Amino acid sequence: MAPPGKGAGEQHVRENYPKEVKLVRVKNVSRFLVTVMDADTYSVAHHYNELNSELRKDKQKIRQKNDPIAIFIPKHNIETWFYCLNAETSVSETDDFKQKVANIDCTKIVKEFYRLSLLPTAKLPDYCPDSLKLALPEVGRLRSPTAKG
Repeated sequence: MAPPGKGAGEQHVRENYPKEVKLVRVKNVSRFLVTVMDADTYSVAHHYNELNSELRKDKQKIRQKNDPIAIFIPKHNIETWFYCLNAETSVSETDDFKQKVANIDCTKIVKEFYRLSLLPTAKLPDYCPDSLKLALPEVGRLRSPTAKG
């Protein structure tokens, strides 16, 4: 988590990603890495590429299929996903839903996120924004039998 008032959260995540990946890849250690950053004005793919670039600069392999590393990149902010999952309705990925989710029960959101993560991509509801559709399969990296943890 980025320290409050110490620069952009995205920058903090990106710059610390290689160190965290090294820790996850240590043998005989059970852990997962969940990486979350907003895409904001960039594309989700842009940030995936940046994370890969940070690993290459650190002389590491990019994230491998069996690495227990999930990456979640909402387009605008994570509250968009929360609102979508809570209301089960289409949302604009550029709208700000922070105030609309301030007092909602996160239990429903987590259960819906997990339920949708079990579905094949082709069966995801139309109301899911594209960035959420990309994120849902990432949950499988955390429950994979080949993943440590």
